[in-house]
Amino acid sequence: MRSLKIKTRMEEWKKKKEGRCKAFGWFKTHVLDSKLEIGINHQELCSLLSLGGKAKDSHISLLIMADILGRKEIISLLNRHRYKEMMLVSLEKKRLRMCPLDIRFLLRDLIGFGHLKTYQTPTSLIIRVSKD
Repeated sequence: MRSLKIKTRMEEWKKKKEGRCKAFGWFKTHVLDSKLEIGINHQELCSLLSLGGKAKDSHISLLIMADILGRKEIISLLNRHRYKEMMLVSLEKKRLRMCPLDIRFLLRDLIGFGHLKTYQTPTSLIIRVSKD
């Protein structure tokens, strides 16, 4: 009896995990490749995600939470540096621990919101935390 409960819970957990992975796959293939602007509204996001399958509000809230965690991780990474700045090339090579989203998407998001600023140097672009 107990092993049956454990088995059913494991199956439920696997289905839930697959649903989460599907949402990130839909986001990567249907939203990131087609939408290059800074902002997106709820209706447009739902319509783009529905190209991959039936998008639910839980999928969207999962994406929003991943975005928030990714933003927080990038800001804390930059704040740990002495001048709160980093070269774009080296920042793009970093792997985020808590966010499955692409770091380039998150950087574009943070720059669009005004949390980060870019500065051109002779060697490359510098990303800096804005003081505002």
